Amino acid sequence: MVGMRLFTKPDLPRTKRILAIAAMNDIAFDFVGGGEEEDGTYFGKIPVLDTGKGAPGNEYCIFSSNAIARYLARIRPDIGLYGQNFLESGEVDSWVDFSTNEIEIPMCAWIYPIEKIFEEVPAATAEAKKDVEMALDTLNRHLQLRTFMVGHQVTLADVHIASVLFPGIAKHKVLEPLFKKFPNVQRWWNTVSQFPAFRKAFGIAEAQAAAAAPAKKDSAQKGDASKKGGDQGKTGDGKMGDGKKGGEDKA
Repeated sequence: MVGMRLFTKPDLPRTKRILAIAAMNDIAFDFVGGGEEEDGTYFGKIPVLDTGKGAPGNEYCIFSSNAIARYLARIRPDIGLYGQNFLESGEVDSWVDFSTNEIEIPMCAWIYPIEKIFEEVPAATAEAKKDVEMALDTLNRHLQLRTFMVGHQVTLADVHIASVLFPGIAKHKVLEPLFKKFPNVQRWWNTVSQFPAFRKAFGIAEAQAAAAAPAKKDSAQKGDASKKGGDQGKTGDGKMGDGKKGGEDKA
């Protein structure tokens, strides 16, 4: 799709959701980052996708992350990100709405105070945690006999839900205790998060490497300390000493 341009802020999870869908469907577009002071340039709304269609001054543009993700998912029906038929497409829409209303809203109320976006209101956070747990229970029961949310392959529904859960799983790890109660969701996450397009869009490989680096450093430091401790008992020629001073072994 030559000529498409995406106006958005690059670090938002909703932006990464769009990038994952585009990569899965092998769709290329010019990525235009947006700062706070530039919002007015982009029709006063971001994200915005300029589809590259229409006459100058009367371009066809799509705004809001969900609308853009739906549009990009539909462009390649052969890939199936919007389902294999009308019934599955309806199911995808249902789960995208569920993700937006039942998971994303309480996740924001839970995560935003951690990210210092707004101050925490303890009562609201507690309620948000309950709402997230209820949503995860719904997902867990739905995934009891399913690998993916809709049909037999990954769809926009999977990518949307995974993108909403991503900050709580991979970034802040607040969902790890809950996952022990919902093994089907854990299994599903392990499957969806391994898709190369999803991993690249959300920087999962880089995050895992960064997290592993301190552990490797600590391990190396402990190994060096252990080696030094072992060397202290050796004599100059590398042999272990008997701990006795010269002459003490004489009768």
